[in-house]
Amino acid sequence: MNPEAIRDISEAVYRRKLDAECGEGTAKQTDDDIAAGVLGPDGKPKMSIRARAAAYDKITRHYVAVIAGIRT
Repeated sequence: MNPEAIRDISEAVYRRKLDAECGEGTAKQTDDDIAAGVLGPDGKPKMSIRARAAAYDKITRHYVAVIAGIRT
């Protein structure tokens, strides 16, 4: 599976996790804040959800392989 497809899955999982743990609509609010230029608590621009989801890519590859029944 190509890296962009893996990232798409990782991003979808991260968005679900964010909404589940921080309240429904949190992912959308984060997107809106980023678009509006709202800074994070450290005074730096907020990292996009897609960029944060990169941390999930390695394990996402493993999940996809197991679900698909393939060995990587």
